[in-house]
Amino acid sequence: MAELALASVTKTFGEVVAVNDFSLTVHDHEFLVLLGPSGAGKTTTLRTVAGLEKPDSGKVSIDHKEVNALTPAERNVAFVFQFYALYPFMTAYDNMAFPLKANPMPKAEIDKRVRDAARILQIEHLLKRKPGQLSGGEQQRVALGRAMVRRPQAYLMDEPLTNLDAKLRTSMRAELKHLQRDLGVTTLYVTHDQIEAMTMGDRIAVLKKGRLQQIGTPREIYESPLNISVASFVGHPMMALLRCRIAGDALQIEGSNVSLSATGSLLGAVKRATKQQVVLGLRSEDVTVHVSATPDAVPAEVYAVEPLGDRCIYDLQVGGTLVRARTDPEFMLNQGDRVWISFDSERAHLFDAQTEERIA
Repeated sequence: MAELALASVTKTFGEVVAVNDFSLTVHDHEFLVLLGPSGAGKTTTLRTVAGLEKPDSGKVSIDHKEVNALTPAERNVAFVFQFYALYPFMTAYDNMAFPLKANPMPKAEIDKRVRDAARILQIEHLLKRKPGQLSGGEQQRVALGRAMVRRPQAYLMDEPLTNLDAKLRTSMRAELKHLQRDLGVTTLYVTHDQIEAMTMGDRIAVLKKGRLQQIGTPREIYESPLNISVASFVGHPMMALLRCRIAGDALQIEGSNVSLSATGSLLGAVKRATKQQVVLGLRSEDVTVHVSATPDAVPAEVYAVEPLGDRCIYDLQVGGTLVRARTDPEFMLNQGDRVWISFDSERAHLFDAQTEERIA
């Protein structure tokens, strides 16, 4: 196994900067997820590590050795594509064996590797079938098996679950993570799906427009986002962001006369703010809905209701801004109802409105 490292890597396509001065280390045996919206530079970063793209500047290292000048084959990494890229005229067995047949290797060893991988992936009964006879999940396992038989130093995975239906995607997340732990192979995984990132990654690196925004454990990314980009991208439902003006020890929502009291750690952040314009971030689980007025609660109106079975998500209009609240399914409100809301000041987030950076 091996450590992967990128040091100040930049990659452009004409005037488009796909990866901008990007540095990252994936530790030995680690499962690290590159997370970001389309166009963030995730796939370009992955292809640069694989050797499919040449960086304009910067250094790529595998197992502490620079590999910029090495071909993809010489880097000993396995790439799992979003589209499985299986040969339609070959059986699953031959697809998995193909990378081994390209190099001199005894047939007995090829057969052993293919069957060992098939046993781990539970596709032994599918080896004689061609891709057209396999489901999406089965094709995905064959593509993983083709990567496994090489016994690479690292896996590079480019949104391999995107083309699966929701139920299969959920089960495959667990299987992939379990498989990676069993094999102990360093893995760099690309996705735009924050649920995949949160449930699978040992650490998450959030990208935006080719730049690294934050790196940390899923809990760190969720609970302590460094800027508005990370805060708004990670979490479902999305964090509510309220543009406010500091008014003493309170925050007044812009364009309204609604003032929110700041106490505890939020008050400390308010006092550390260097500008009057700030953005208050509230996650749905930190907002409480009241059916009658209570101290420190502000009036709101139910804008939309999302019953999800085990919980309800309410979109609440407060001072012209939408705030989301998560409640038990038994707590029933209707669109247009008048309510009051309060929030947990210890778990609220405050950002500078101009720089969009977190005020600690």
